[in-house]
Amino acid sequence: GAFLFFFQNKVKKLYSIELSKPLINFQKKYLNNTKFISANPYNVNFFKELKDNEVDITIANSVFQYFLSEKYCKDVLTEMIRVTKKTVFIYDIKDKSKQKIFLDNARKKQKLTLEEFKKKYKYTPQRFYYRSFFKKFLALKFPNRKVKFFNLPGVQEDSKFGFCLKIT
Repeated sequence: GAFLFFFQNKVKKLYSIELSKPLINFQKKYLNNTKFISANPYNVNFFKELKDNEVDITIANSVFQYFLSEKYCKDVLTEMIRVTKKTVFIYDIKDKSKQKIFLDNARKKQKLTLEEFKKKYKYTPQRFYYRSFFKKFLALKFPNRKVKFFNLPGVQEDSKFGFCLKIT
């Protein structure tokens, strides 16, 4: 929901899908034209509240790395496209071809041994994707949609480890 603050005065209505009730309560203080959906991100049913083509633009920020499976990723993408009339934009997808470098970098920043790092993140999913995963799935399931990949802006420290996806 952090990106919603940039759009609140530019659109008629916003939707915020959020796991954290305290974050929703915080957003409610500042976002007037917003419908809040409190949802477990591991259950794709949170999209069921939305009709086909109900929203113009869908933005997902740094969430795909937390999905438990590629099947779930496909389910979420399918629902995102179903409810979106114009553009789906997914920011910060971790690049599978850079996974080892990313994990080594994160471990070294924290000054952890490999064993300590594995123990610390044992229950925290970190899903990485090849661009081809999205290309193949979208070409098969949504052949009329245009797919464009972007590199992350270089202003973030982790920008060299991920990419963005725009579906129109």
